[in-house]
Amino acid sequence: MVAGVAFLDLFYNGLFHPVAEYRRISEQDSPSNLTLFYGLIFVILISAMAPVVHTIWKAGDVSGLVFAVPYKAVTGLAIWLFMASIVSTLSYAFTGQARFRTLLALSALSTLPWVLMGPLSLLKIGLGDLGNFVGVAAGLILWLWSVFLFALSIGVTYRLSLEKVLIILVMPFLFSTVAFAWIVGFFVQVSKLLP
Repeated sequence: MVAGVAFLDLFYNGLFHPVAEYRRISEQDSPSNLTLFYGLIFVILISAMAPVVHTIWKAGDVSGLVFAVPYKAVTGLAIWLFMASIVSTLSYAFTGQARFRTLLALSALSTLPWVLMGPLSLLKIGLGDLGNFVGVAAGLILWLWSVFLFALSIGVTYRLSLEKVLIILVMPFLFSTVAFAWIVGFFVQVSKLLP
């Protein structure tokens, strides 16, 4: 199979037939390096597209894109790796399986709905005042779709029930709150030692 066709097949199936595509990838012991590379490309493209869409949306100055596009691409990659690491670690606690490569591949596919923000930003401009409402509603739908696909990627990767997937999704927020409380408590106790 030609690499370009595989890339487009993965893109199309990940966007419009995610359940079947996620299961197909998850059934492998580990996704191929090519699948991971395509996932990396998806994350870079979606992340780099964000400042372009924002500039179109706000009818802003394009000169800032020279720095914003690479910055967002690198930031997107870092967030993707960090999120996959956290979720993989939490999932390991439930299942005893790391499956980090599979989660990376599937979580990259979960970003694909955001590719539709480009055309939606152009639609927003063309619709005038109605475009603001349509744009915000469409953005919310894309966000929900992406979160659903991310949850699906966790569930399919680790073969978890919906309840366990929701627990894994909520745990980082709970741990962040606990960590913040511990840090505040530490500084409160240290401040009591000061004269």
